[in-house]
Amino acid sequence: SFEIPKSWRAYEGHYRSHNPWWNNFRVLVRKGNLYLVYPGGGATQLFPLRESVFAVGHEDAAEQIEFGALAAGKALSARYSGGDYYRAFSP
Repeated sequence: SFEIPKSWRAYEGHYRSHNPWWNNFRVLVRKGNLYLVYPGGGATQLFPLRESVFAVGHEDAAEQIEFGALAAGKALSARYSGGDYYRAFSP
């Protein structure tokens, strides 16, 4: 069993954009770490920098992801690589 900060559960989910080159990604927890999962299936670990902001790939990475406002305990958006992505809710 692995423990994670309770706040990380708000970031898990599927995010989408109208970007024709990279239109979606998923965020999930694996073995106590948060991961960004690419559309093709690869995954990269996220490293916490401050509340709702994570470095992508390693702790000193310039690439970051920032999660937006919460509603019903879930992040509604994420800003990654200068693009805005929005949570894709399941029915």
